[in-house]
Amino acid sequence: MKNFWDKLGVTVRHNIPFIAGILVCVMLVVSAYGCVSTVKSISNPEVLVNRAELSLEVDALSAELELQLEQLLVKAQAKNKELNKQDAMKASLFQIGISIAEGGTINPIGMAMTLSSILGIGAIANFREKNKVIDGNKMMSNSANG
Repeated sequence: MKNFWDKLGVTVRHNIPFIAGILVCVMLVVSAYGCVSTVKSISNPEVLVNRAELSLEVDALSAELELQLEQLLVKAQAKNKELNKQDAMKASLFQIGISIAEGGTINPIGMAMTLSSILGIGAIANFREKNKVIDGNKMMSNSANG
């Protein structure tokens, strides 16, 4: 048995570069096929994710951002409509002022419609502000209860 170990020792010493190459190849193969490449997650940097998980995470974040963008565009369109109404109201009041300044007669029906429109816009703005406060209170009470 001692003779076997002596021969093995001599063989290893003579073939150290070859044996080292075999060991490096084995480690590379095990590393390449046995270890999954991972990176830090985009949404939670404490978690490591692989390529498939990263792709799912990017898809989910993209969908969320697209939804937020759509909501933003809807809000912007509503704000633009409101601005258009306000500009139309200003133009109407300006035209009434010009006709009065030129000495023209005042159209009582037109004046009543303009004033009622101004009151309507004010009421709508007041309602929206109150609604925001009520919704904020509901959210705070729901979070306190939940």
